[in-house]
Amino acid sequence: MNAQMELEYGRRKIRTARLILRPLTIQDLADCHALRQEEEVMKWQPQGRPDESLTETAEWLVRRMTQNDSLTYGIELQDTTTGTQSRRRVIGLVASHALDTLPTCGIFLAPKFWGRGLATEALTAWLADWEREKLRRRSAPNNSNDHDQQETTIEPAPTTSTTMWAFLNTENHRSKGLLRRCNFNYHAREDKMEAGRSICVESWVWRGTRQQDEQPCLQP
Repeated sequence: MNAQMELEYGRRKIRTARLILRPLTIQDLADCHALRQEEEVMKWQPQGRPDESLTETAEWLVRRMTQNDSLTYGIELQDTTTGTQSRRRVIGLVASHALDTLPTCGIFLAPKFWGRGLATEALTAWLADWEREKLRRRSAPNNSNDHDQQETTIEPAPTTSTTMWAFLNTENHRSKGLLRRCNFNYHAREDKMEAGRSICVESWVWRGTRQQDEQPCLQP
């Protein structure tokens, strides 16, 4: 699967066969609130519950839009017959944080869109974009303006030392299946406290396009 990058609001937008991934804006508040009201989605999030109000979602959205070490993209369906957005509606999110220290990602979709391979498609494209951009910044830190003015096809980078982490509840079997499909490997597990509850958390690691074949896949 190839994905194309183009600009939206001065930042990259990622287009896949069926999806558009783009940075969130404040206009996405209602869609984000609807997503964060889904019990089957939010029970696996660190807070362990749906947002209690639109204000709580708004505070979360503002944090995601303004933190320097995080990046959150909305996932939209596109009209596959025309290649355009079928409607401006966010059906899921792919997010990262601690990009300068311990890069960590997460993804979720509204339950009505489960079982169609959309999460795999979105996360695969997002990882390819993140890896390529990280390597580009290492090799050509002064060419960001030139890069941002181009539409590009995302392809696996030739070499990489990039690493992305994912942390999840050990009972979240659906997400573990997604991570396996996206070439994450199980790393470890530990008990910890989240939102006043004790849970077992697993760590999974994605080591970039060149390192995936070199790492053993441990089974939890």
